[in-house]
Amino acid sequence: MAINDVICCQRFKCNQRFTVSSIPTSHLLVAEDSSFQTIEDTFGHRISWTIENSQSGFNAIRSFLLRYRTPERPRLYSASIGPLGTFSVGIAGIRNGEIDVVPVDSFSYDLMREYAPEDVAGTRIIAKTPAAPFPPLVAGHDVDPRVVDRLRGALVAAHEAPELADVLAAMRVRRFAPVTPDYYEPTLEQASEAVVAGYPQPS
Repeated sequence: MAINDVICCQRFKCNQRFTVSSIPTSHLLVAEDSSFQTIEDTFGHRISWTIENSQSGFNAIRSFLLRYRTPERPRLYSASIGPLGTFSVGIAGIRNGEIDVVPVDSFSYDLMREYAPEDVAGTRIIAKTPAAPFPPLVAGHDVDPRVVDRLRGALVAAHEAPELADVLAAMRVRRFAPVTPDYYEPTLEQASEAVVAGYPQPS
């Protein structure tokens, strides 16, 4: 399994104390015993998404599918099912025959395969979206900047602490690194491109 560089805590305005909002790649899952061989085979069926502010569960797949749309076929799927909140709801939908395609972030997928393979049993990957910036750890705007600085410092130095080596390895994380908001500009560009093209959600 790949070890990932994780972006560390940076102070952005947020309603939660910490949040994770995007993942490098989205895996598009289908039922293991389905006849689908390519993403194009799934067109005309049912796709799901998690929440509109998710990179892996919404924006990445919308951007990925944008290339397949044509004036004659502006809608690729017969049903766009969401918001589901979590990808686990979508996987359950695959199992009970209510959903055909489900996006799952690659980091969570790898962890589930490692520690909870039953959570993705009965599914397989049919396509992967291009890589995107790794998710930030975000402090709420009301958190004392001194606390944020201490957290950021601790996270950035975590890979240098021998006593944390097993913890990071279990998380499949190599290290944390500082980041600035402009690192995420590509995800905003993806969203803007889809909206301009008249493709408000994966469908």
